[in-house]
Amino acid sequence: MINNSVYGSLYLRNGHTDGTVSGTVVAHASKGDSVYVRIHSTHEGSGYINSNTY
Repeated sequence: MINNSVYGSLYLRNGHTDGTVSGTVVAHASKGDSVYVRIHSTHEGSGYINSNTY
């Protein structure tokens, strides 16, 4: 979400125990905007959400 508006969604699912998936979402946000990343309440997956501060 960007400034309380839904921006989009992405769903990735690994079908194997040793497989990997990755996804990238690109959005334009200005300084002072509020940006939220949500995960599903019951399909939280495993792994990390990585972010850089610029």
